[in-house]
Amino acid sequence: MLVAALKNNPGKFHQILPLLEMYGAHPEKSPSGEIKSITINGKRMPVRSVRPVRITLGDRVYNIPADLEEIVQQPGIQSVGELMRALQKSKVTVVVDRDTGKVVGIDKDGVRIPFPVAIQLVLKMGRRKFVIPRDLSSVVRHLERHGLPSDALNVLYDFGLSLCATPMT
Repeated sequence: MLVAALKNNPGKFHQILPLLEMYGAHPEKSPSGEIKSITINGKRMPVRSVRPVRITLGDRVYNIPADLEEIVQQPGIQSVGELMRALQKSKVTVVVDRDTGKVVGIDKDGVRIPFPVAIQLVLKMGRRKFVIPRDLSSVVRHLERHGLPSDALNVLYDFGLSLCATPMT
C-alpha cells in the first residue's frame, strides 16, 4: 500500500527504498540501472525512479543512483574523493550536512536520494581536524599561516576545489 501511494513520487520512493529492501523487497532495474518496479511479498508494483547518470571509476562504468551502494562497498575505490569528483563531473549534486560534514545524499533531477553509507568530509592537517564545508574558512586561515601543504591541496582538489588566478593590483 505504501509503495502504491509513492509510485509516482520518486523522491519519497528513494527515501524509503533502503527500508523496503531491509524488509525483503527487491527492486527490478532496467538495463540502464533505472528502477522500474519493486517486488514485495511476491507482488510486483511499477514505480517511477530517476533517470540514471553514468559515471566511470577506474575502468568500470556505473549507473547512479542504482549502483551507488555497490560503489561505496567496493574495496577497489581508492578514495571518496574519486567518487565525489565523478559525481560532480556528471552534474550530480552531492548533499553535505554543513555542520557535521557528513554526506547525506545526492540530488538527481530534483530528487534527494539518501547516501547508503556514512561518509564524513574531514581534512586533517597536523593535529587539527577540519569539517568540510563548515570549517573551510578556518582551513584557508590555517593554510595562509602555515603554507599550502600538498596533502591538504590534494584533498581539496578531490572534493572539487579549483584555484583561480586573480590579477595582482
